Amino acid sequence: MNIVWKIINIEWIQNLNGNEKVAKNVHFWVEATDEDGHMGYTWGSVQLDVEDLEEFVPYAELTETKVISWVQQALINMQEPNPVTGLTLVGELENQAITMCEEQDPLRVRGIGVPW
Repeated sequence: MNIVWKIINIEWIQNLNGNEKVAKNVHFWVEATDEDGHMGYTWGSVQLDVEDLEEFVPYAELTETKVISWVQQALINMQEPNPVTGLTLVGELENQAITMCEEQDPLRVRGIGVPW
């Protein structure tokens, strides 16, 4: 099973403490695909902590890899791992995508994007 995290959109604060375009709300997509091309997915958004901008990264220098790491860390920080499964929110989201992929419900096989 192949799991891919994607960043769909980033909302930013125009100016905060002298920093422009401070990433605040990140919309993400988690996709699971198997060897046969079946797909499962889940999505969401997470608010980034902007209290400490000591390690601020300018918007133009952001990479998807960096933002995904922020999103995953924010999700991990949101709650303790599940006491039964031991999974963090990151693992639970990935499992939701995997389950959907394995179920192969045709009504849930979707994509994202816009026609323009």
